[in-house]
Amino acid sequence: IQLTRPGDKVLLKNSKTSGKLDPKFETKPYIVQTKEGQELTVKSDEVVVYRRDISFVKPYQEPGVQETVTESERSEDTAVSPTKDGNPVAVPISRPSRVRKLPDKFKDFVLNTPSKRISFSDGVLLRNNRIVIPRSLQQRVLELAHQGHQGIAKTKARLRTKYQAQKITPRYPRANGEAERLNRSINKVVQTAIAESRDWRKTIDAWLLACRTTPHMVTGQPPAAMMFERNVNDKLPSLPPSAPIKIHRMSYRQHDANNKQKRKCYHDIKKKVQPSSIKVGDQVLIRSEKKGKVALPWRANTFRVTAVKGDSILIEDGNHRLMRHSTAVKKVPITVTTAPDVPTTPPEAIVAQRPRRSIKRQPDLIGYSSTA
Repeated sequence: IQLTRPGDKVLLKNSKTSGKLDPKFETKPYIVQTKEGQELTVKSDEVVVYRRDISFVKPYQEPGVQETVTESERSEDTAVSPTKDGNPVAVPISRPSRVRKLPDKFKDFVLNTPSKRISFSDGVLLRNNRIVIPRSLQQRVLELAHQGHQGIAKTKARLRTKYQAQKITPRYPRANGEAERLNRSINKVVQTAIAESRDWRKTIDAWLLACRTTPHMVTGQPPAAMMFERNVNDKLPSLPPSAPIKIHRMSYRQHDANNKQKRKCYHDIKKKVQPSSIKVGDQVLIRSEKKGKVALPWRANTFRVTAVKGDSILIEDGNHRLMRHSTAVKKVPITVTTAPDVPTTPPEAIVAQRPRRSIKRQPDLIGYSSTA
């Protein structure tokens, strides 16, 4: 919207439109009384006062009046905007603080411009309340404007071509596992509620209440009781309700650590866990992320290990640098091959023999001898 000041005439947006043929704005003009931020106070001839947002108001133009560019109008706080087809493209600005004389490089533009209010403020050429962009910079401005407004799909595709998420081991892997374990239970509760045609939101609330008030297998105390030092009331009656309890946090922490260490030892024995033997300089294969019947479990090309940080391994193949967990990397065994011994003496010449007919010996039968 153009810059409005107290005393200007404006039109209000028509709120009683019922069809496509109804005008968007009323035909009766109103006079601006006050302006507070984005709100205007306007008054009609019948002394009716309205308070409207600036987006529901547009300037009123007297019918039959043709504006001309004069030197006095150029000193007013007005501006221009260019478009893609050659006309100026513009962005809204605030009221200019001070007005300067128009430089010589903009005079040709002003003389060849249709009858619009032109002004020059703080080194910027304006038409009405919009900035004039020179023709030489219009293409550049359009390119910069479209760079930030590509939509969700294009923006994601653009980010994928320039940036890539680095896959590393979490700082606290056990916390990640605990969160995923809880999410698995929540997903099961939601699926069960949907299958039984119940409200899954209320079902989650009931499940969380039961989970927080049930004694934990490791600590022996409900999570809510350990946090609030008080037994939380649930649907099961108890005597006395909400009784304060004494929490021994150090013993609970030690008990929790001992149980987790037992589970770790059981897991290591069952899975036959061994320390990784991969070191810097080894040739390794990385696990393939492709899934399918014909997909190989490991990539064909080899990588060289450049750094080992705990259970994370940094590898490269000359063009790419990757970081993978030690379980996603397999060491390539080095096989030592020895060349066969070269004989020093030439082999003996093999003389081809003339084929002979094999004579079958007669069997020794009763009353017959082959030697007779």
